[in-house]
Amino acid sequence: MAIEFGRTIQDCSIIEIENNSERIGNNGLTFYVSMLEELKQKSQDFSFQSFRRTKNTKNLENIVDYRVLSFRKYNGTVSLPSKIELTTSYYVGFYHTTIEGQQVSLTITPRFGEKIANYLYANALGVHLAKSTTSISQDKFYNQWFLALLWIGALEGAITQAHIPKSYVREKKNLTYFRGRLDVGKQILHNLTSPHKMYCQYPKLTYDTPINRTLCKVYKILKKTHSSLFSPSIQGHFSMLNDFGVRDEISMQEIESIRYTPLNRAYQKVIELSKIIISQKGQSNTTLESKSKGQGFFLDMSEVWESYLYKKILSKLEGYEARDCNLDGGDRVFLGSDNVREMRPDFKLMRGDKLVAIMDAKYKNVDSIEKVSREDLYQMMSYMYRYDCDLGIFLTPNNVEGEDIGIAEVTIDNKKRGKILIFSLPLQWLDNEINHQTKEGKVLDFHSKISKLEKDMSREIVGKIKEIL
Repeated sequence: MAIEFGRTIQDCSIIEIENNSERIGNNGLTFYVSMLEELKQKSQDFSFQSFRRTKNTKNLENIVDYRVLSFRKYNGTVSLPSKIELTTSYYVGFYHTTIEGQQVSLTITPRFGEKIANYLYANALGVHLAKSTTSISQDKFYNQWFLALLWIGALEGAITQAHIPKSYVREKKNLTYFRGRLDVGKQILHNLTSPHKMYCQYPKLTYDTPINRTLCKVYKILKKTHSSLFSPSIQGHFSMLNDFGVRDEISMQEIESIRYTPLNRAYQKVIELSKIIISQKGQSNTTLESKSKGQGFFLDMSEVWESYLYKKILSKLEGYEARDCNLDGGDRVFLGSDNVREMRPDFKLMRGDKLVAIMDAKYKNVDSIEKVSREDLYQMMSYMYRYDCDLGIFLTPNNVEGEDIGIAEVTIDNKKRGKILIFSLPLQWLDNEINHQTKEGKVLDFHSKISKLEKDMSREIVGKIKEIL
């Protein structure tokens, strides 16, 4: 039985957990601290789980920081913790392992509810999601649902970046015509009295590769419970693989032995996810029977937020073009330096060839300049100085006060009198409204609401920039 905790652990939260919780048990907190230590050591191994399409990669660090607040005496000595404080970052996902025979699990859920989280995932990762789909609640399929979304997003990316994996296998058959080369030994053995037949060896192109078989196996697993996630194009892809004779069975040993080349490296991310899904086999956190240690998956919500903004809001600014600097690359900081350091804002807002504004996506509860951290403020002003730009814009997901787009503006006190704007999308208000309507037994037209907010934000950004310029 996995050790779990009664409180919901969300991204960007600080939570104290005490040892007297009924869900933890006597020694549960000790196992939990051991798991956090293991997670901290292993976080460097999670680099494949970054879904931003950038030219640089990064390792996941500080998924969960913790400190022991107090200890309790055990057999006369102070050894077992009685209270710890968790500080989570912008990652959501899960991690589980085995400590002294006990399975210990950690699940970090998105700060916004199921509808909003699903919507952000779908748009950021390019996943087909029916409007009626809402399943990311904390039920027994949470981990599998979360992985299914990410798996499909990774698969879509792989299919668009690379050809379907295929290879040549050596076929040996007794034919009535000559093909490849003659297998003399087999020819004597089988055709000594049948000179009209030839036992040949020849190369045959096949799509029944370990990568395709792995994908077909996972598709078979996920389709049983999450068929609504699969778009017609994805279903057509696997129908084609089935027509090509690709099997849907493969062992974990065969998956581990897959070797990646420049031709199939685009599939590495989805295969790593496939290993987790196959090992879980649809089980939840609480019923997980996997013997493997240290299994988990985390997704950086700040990357999801950035990708969502670009696809749904910034790409639709009338008269302006938002350039994604993570795709285009950064610019050098020092002139003529061998040790090149790059500066890379999230977006540059252009009007023709002219730079209008530097835009920075922040997945933080920021809707006023007073709430912007010193580091973020200095970072923005460095961007503005480097690019000689008079306008900096923060894009955040929080405006709890109401349903309108939050706008904050400050003027920099210098000779140039530059400005910094903050536009906040009221996702927290929308999440509260969804919960309120649910309690009242009503259904909120979520997609109409979120579409209106997106259009409002695009319009407000364009209007404010025109006003300033």
